[in-house]
Amino acid sequence: MARLTMDPAVQTEFNIRKGSIPARTDIDPKAFDACGQAAIADRAAAAEKGGVLPSLSQNHAQSREVRGVFEDVISSFANNTKLTSGDAVARLKSGLAGL
Repeated sequence: MARLTMDPAVQTEFNIRKGSIPARTDIDPKAFDACGQAAIADRAAAAEKGGVLPSLSQNHAQSREVRGVFEDVISSFANNTKLTSGDAVARLKSGLAGL
């Protein structure tokens, strides 16, 4: 399954249809639209400078518990107009300290 998923032709076709860029960094960007080509170039430039960071949303940058604290606080902040940014920061600090 991994061999098929990571096949260059599959990566190209799948990501063109999805509107994203391939996980592989050796895919020829010519088949992608201007936005896709720019995203591929931006990722390459960021990687060259050491600026590619792990994903918070995919649990690559932290544990599931840390992600849960962020999701809870962000959801509360987005849905409660009385919650200030300072309140949200305090909740983040408290939630993370409690782990």
